[in-house]
Amino acid sequence: MSEKNMAQICKTCGRKLPDGCRKDTQYCSLKCANQYRNQIYRIKHPEKVKDRRLVDNSFTERRMLTRIKSRCKLNNIPFNLDLDDIKIPEFCPVLGIKLNPRTLKATCSNESPSLDRIYPDKGYIKGNVRVISARANLLKSNATVEELECVLNDLKILYGKN
Repeated sequence: MSEKNMAQICKTCGRKLPDGCRKDTQYCSLKCANQYRNQIYRIKHPEKVKDRRLVDNSFTERRMLTRIKSRCKLNNIPFNLDLDDIKIPEFCPVLGIKLNPRTLKATCSNESPSLDRIYPDKGYIKGNVRVISARANLLKSNATVEELECVLNDLKILYGKN
């Protein structure tokens, strides 16, 4: 590839730069430029990024409330919670595992705190929510008591614990 052709490809996404760009242009858009700069910053300053993530995760209750409020608005689910209504316990009341609200993962882990509706039909209202582990909330999902009993009976038969 000639030098001219190399200068015409975005440094971030690899797409061809729009016609009429300056010769020294390296990115197809401001988004690609910022993405590249952020990537370089994360590589050069991993400790700063980790510390910032820990600070951001210290506002777990606030983030939970904001996300749920937004989701309730989109799906027309009743909502009247305040920040005081969300208390993260040390251990999951369902499974007994230690909750870790400050995980550095981008995705939810089993020990992440999750807001559970005690009676799903009532929505996220005062007195109808509790914080449990993401694992417990996933297991509960939308299953009925009868369905969970069937699964439990099946597991007892499979593992020979009648």
